[in-house]
Order: sequence, then structure tokens, then C-alpha cells
Amino acid sequence: VRGSSPMQRMASDVHPAASAPWPRAGSSEALVGVRFVDRGVQIAPSAALVSLRLSVATTAAEASVALVFAHEDQAAEAAHGPRMAPAPANEPQPPTLPTTTTAEPAHEFRATTPPTTTAAALATPPTAPRETTQRPTPLTLQPPHCGKISKHRPMDVKQNFLVLTYRNEQASASRHCLASAALLAKATKRVLVAPSIREGFLEDPNASMLDMADIWQIQDVLRDVSVVGMREFLTHFPVHKQPDKHFKPAAGHEFTLEEWGMRGEESESEFAAKMEKTPPAKVVILPMKEMCVLFKLNGPSSRHALAQALSKIRPCFQSYAKRVLESIGEHPMVVHWRSFTHTYQMTVQKIGSPRWPALLVHEQGDHLQRCARQLIPEARRIKGETKSSEVVLFSDIHAGCHDGICGSMEFERFFDNFTLLKDDRSAANAIIANEGQFVNGDDFVARYIQKYPVFGRVHDVDTGVLGLVVQEICQLAPNFLTCLRGECGRCARTISGYASDILRYWTAAGLKSSTTWDSKR
Repeated sequence: VRGSSPMQRMASDVHPAASAPWPRAGSSEALVGVRFVDRGVQIAPSAALVSLRLSVATTAAEASVALVFAHEDQAAEAAHGPRMAPAPANEPQPPTLPTTTTAEPAHEFRATTPPTTTAAALATPPTAPRETTQRPTPLTLQPPHCGKISKHRPMDVKQNFLVLTYRNEQASASRHCLASAALLAKATKRVLVAPSIREGFLEDPNASMLDMADIWQIQDVLRDVSVVGMREFLTHFPVHKQPDKHFKPAAGHEFTLEEWGMRGEESESEFAAKMEKTPPAKVVILPMKEMCVLFKLNGPSSRHALAQALSKIRPCFQSYAKRVLESIGEHPMVVHWRSFTHTYQMTVQKIGSPRWPALLVHEQGDHLQRCARQLIPEARRIKGETKSSEVVLFSDIHAGCHDGICGSMEFERFFDNFTLLKDDRSAANAIIANEGQFVNGDDFVARYIQKYPVFGRVHDVDTGVLGLVVQEICQLAPNFLTCLRGECGRCARTISGYASDILRYWTAAGLKSSTTWDSKR
């Protein structure tokens, strides 16, 4: 549809209700809807057409269109449920794809135009999204970009192993625990097992989850430490967590297992010397006794440097983020707003401290609304200065699940006890939506992942995957704005490890970015 923004086309294609009103990017790229007319199967425009971008070819021989469907087997379907959460009652159900494929004559492709948005619809102010806790299972239409599992080094069952367990911190902090474990594995000549990870948190050993080697290139960084994937490890050495929170070999398996707790101020070489005073167990579980941020603050410089190196993500995430960024527009400005400040966190967790006092009751009803009104004009100003085509906002105010799409879930469980904060967040979302010049980047990327999977339908419902793609987009964007200093610090988390990782990438690449939206700076 000539003249439509790529983001509008993507949104209306995946979810027709999301078609109003997106910014225009002036792109002349065409979008063609595909209708299957063989075997009596038709997909109407209102039922989420499969879209194809057609490049203008110089010769007829260069013109080609490929449509790839990745059909999951019936066993996976039975194990993991339906492919997509049921549509709301006022929306059409998604079409059912054929479960088998056979050689057929070429499909007939017919160009169709998306439904026209009326003036009345454009004039209707958007409302805050409906919030639920339902986690959808995406409809897989393409092969997973990063594959379903990564290739780990071959596993030698004769070796001894070191295993990390659950950490209640995001990956930017947990990497410091991983760095300590890697140094300890080197000192004790053990194989490091890549920790299970979900929603950005390290989890207890679990073969059904992704592990850190699926996402980061830890095997390449730790050249002098052997690394094995969690799935491979549990195949040979399944462990079970007992009610007293200690681990033992799973029923029917016999191997020696010990638990060793470590603190951030302890050096790995000294801790290894203590471990060597007892006969070595086949498996050592390492439940860190302190938060990983203390391993960052109290550890040696070598541990800190290794933790930074472990942030090296797999190339498939970088190439995936590049494709998403190309779909957004030619010259967008990406804004990252981490609204969950320490003060906000102290409020929802009912902690409070002299340094980070909780929000007063009269502040809880409009805190994020005031922040949104501060951000909008400053982002608009910087957009003009950078001559950006549009503003794409990634923020944890896009939290929870809305119409089958999930954003940040890290602190969502606390909001049920704070009606004022939850209503304030919804109102802040509506203020930004009414602005009309901001694109909800989290929603766009989540819908993109539904259509173009990263790992496949089982693992892509993990919002940690969304966060990783967003982080890569922020690093690759031509213009980037966040808040790590200045007056905007009242509204944004200025000590965000997530944002710091992004800024470190920009600095290493010699690029300029805006670290505040305070006009006085």
C-alpha cells in the first residue's frame, strides 16, 4: 500500500485492530496480501493475511517469492497446547492451517488492499490496553531464526561439573555470578553447565527452558573452560530439588553431589582451595549466598571484565534485530524508558529506605503520567534535531499482557496490590498513544516475533527473548535516547544494567547517543 509506514503494515497485517493510527514513513515499499485459492482454503484480509515484501527485479528471472511454513508435529501440539491464544469475542478467529502438505501446482497469488481506516476511527482517541495475565502461544509461520537449540560442545560424562541455580536478578546482574562460577570451574578443572534462563532470570536446572549458551557466546568467551548445555547435562545427571530447597540426584540415578555456597568478596582461587580439601563430587551445585550485584561490587577486576565479556550475544540475535529495525523505517529514533526506578521498586515491594523512599500515596496516582508528559516534548525535540523519521518507544510501562501480547513481566505480580499505580500506568500509556507520534516498540516486536520466530513457539513466549531482541535493536538504531543522568532520573532508572549494556556498546563503537532528555543538559 504505497505511502503506508512499514510498521503500520506489519501491525495491521498481524493484528487488524492495531491499524490506527501509525506514523507515516513515506515508504513506497509495497505490501501484497496472499490468498490461498487451492483446496478451498481462503484467508480473508480481516483474518491476518500472510504478507510478502516484493522487491522490484531487473529481470523476470530475478523475481521470486518464497513462502515457508514450519509445521509442528502433532506430538508437540499435544504437549504444548494450541498455537495461539483464543481471539477476543469481538474479533475473528485465526484461520486453521493445513496439518499436512503435498506437492501441488503453484498457488495463485492475488494482491489485496487492507481495510481502509475511516476518518471517524482516526478521530477516536486510543484507550489504555486491556490488561490480563494470559501468556499466548504464537502462531508459527516461519522457521525459527536462531534454531530451537544451540550446538554445545560434546559432553564427556567422565568429567566433574559445576551448576548454578536460581538467581532473583536480571541477566545483566546474574552475569557476574556466571563469571565467578566460570573462574571457579577453571580453578577446580570442572565443566561449567550453562544455567537455565527464563524471563531474564537464572533458574534451577530445567531441561524445558533455554540456557545461557542458547543466547550468549559463553563458549567462545570461556576458551579455557569447558561448557556444556543444561539439556545435555540433565540427560546424564538429572537433579531434583527437595522441599528443603537442597538438591539430590533424581530417582533412579546415582552420582555424588555436593552444594557449596559462595560470597562475592571470596576469591575463586581461595574457594577452590577449600573445595579441594574434600573428595571431589561428580556434581557441585553452586547456590550463591549473596545477590549477584554484590559479586560485581565486591569482586576483583578480572571477574568484572569477564562478566562484561559474557554479554557477547549470538550473531543470530544481531541479524534478527537488524531485520526488525529495517521493518520499522529508514531512520527511526529509538527511545528506551526504564520507568521502574528504585523509588518505584521500593513502593511496590513495600520496603523503602532513607536513600530510596517509597512514593507517597498522593504521588502514586499520577507519577507516570507526569513523567510521560515530560518525555513527549523532549523526545519530539530530539527527533527534530536528529531528523528522525519516527519515534519508537521501548518501555516497561508496556508491561503485562494485552490482547495476547506480553511485555515486561518482571514486577507485574506486585501491581495487583497497588490499584493507583496500575491505573496510573494505564493512563500514561494512553497519554503516549494519544500523542500519535510514538510507536509502541514492545508491541511491534512482540507481534513480529509471533510471525517470524526466534527459537520457535515453545520458547518465544518467554518475554526474556523479547527483551534481548529489543536490546539489540537499541544498539543498532541510528539514533538512541535513554535516561541515565539529569532531571529525568526522577522518572527513569539511571542505574539500569540493561541500559548501561546498550550505552557500553555505543561507546565502544564510537557512536553518539542521548543519555538524558533533560533540555537543560
